[in-house]
Amino acid sequence: MSDFDEWKSSLVNYLNFTREDSIAPEDKIEVLTKVCESLIDRVESLNLVQKELIKVVKELSGN
Repeated sequence: MSDFDEWKSSLVNYLNFTREDSIAPEDKIEVLTKVCESLIDRVESLNLVQKELIKVVKELSGN
């Protein structure tokens, strides 16, 4: 299983956890906050990769 698959599976598990009726609302909010933070971190990482790829393409194309 790749890092992305593990990350995705973990998020799905967290989201499924918040669907449980026996879970306190404040715990659901805490879990959803962690899911959002994880999504933000992933997007920030992808943005950094994108910037590096753009640099490489520019270097290879001579721009």
